Amino acid sequence: MKPYSTWFANNVIATQESIFELQFSLQNPNSTRLQMAHSSNGGQYRYAPNDRFVQLLNNPAIGGGRSALIGSITQSGITNWYGNLYYRKDASDPAYILRIAEMYLIRAEAKAQLNNLSATDGALFDLNQVRDRAGLAAAAATTQTEVLRAIEEERRYEFAFEAHRWYDLARTGRAKVVLEALDANVKVDDHEYLFPIPVTQIQLDPNLEQNPGY
Repeated sequence: MKPYSTWFANNVIATQESIFELQFSLQNPNSTRLQMAHSSNGGQYRYAPNDRFVQLLNNPAIGGGRSALIGSITQSGITNWYGNLYYRKDASDPAYILRIAEMYLIRAEAKAQLNNLSATDGALFDLNQVRDRAGLAAAAATTQTEVLRAIEEERRYEFAFEAHRWYDLARTGRAKVVLEALDANVKVDDHEYLFPIPVTQIQLDPNLEQNPGY
């Protein structure tokens, strides 16, 4: 759907973009919206994009139309940026579980792993469908490694507030190299690629063994 924001803006629900979404209402509000929305919109503003990510999404060559995923408010000369995917005052914002854009990028990654990089029926074709919808030029990647990295980056922006990033980096084994390069204070240990099993589950089932490192 074009333009990019069509699938979530203006209080729409169940658009052609959605394969599976959870719907909420005034009686059953979306708690994620409460935590992400700015206080000026009745939210707690607990989660917000950092300055680096705001710059990336606002870069026309990187974010394109996905700049619609963030908004800002200036108070007393200070500008605060917030995620704009969840914005409805009654907290009835849907939670997006599966979108068509993700299907394109999953297929692109699968084709890239098979070294089918074609721009007409391979990985680059699927990747460029997502980029075109965001108002971006075709990807410049050519080698298998470059295409896989381009898909990884595209997922970073396309699903900015849909909690994909950590899982993408963990499943590809790239969390350590990517996250530590972003911030010298961040350290990713090997055992952190798996979450700990909740202690309540271990207490219920003596046959469960905690994941290593926890």
